[in-house]
Amino acid sequence: MDLLREHSLGDAETQNDPDAYHHALHDEPLFFDGRLGFYIVGNYRLMREILRDTATFSSVGSQTLDDIRPPPK
Repeated sequence: MDLLREHSLGDAETQNDPDAYHHALHDEPLFFDGRLGFYIVGNYRLMREILRDTATFSSVGSQTLDDIRPPPK
């Protein structure tokens, strides 16, 4: 079972018990959640690297209030 692809961080099941999802992120620390429409970073070192490199990783101009979708059901 490929937990990251079969479930979403936005799923109620994952929200209620996130441990298995969190552990799956150890094997794939940068994952695009297609249902939510954004990347999830599951590694502290990688997250710090991304947050410090604002020239490469920026959300400026990428979203507007019109782009916000309701959470999955």
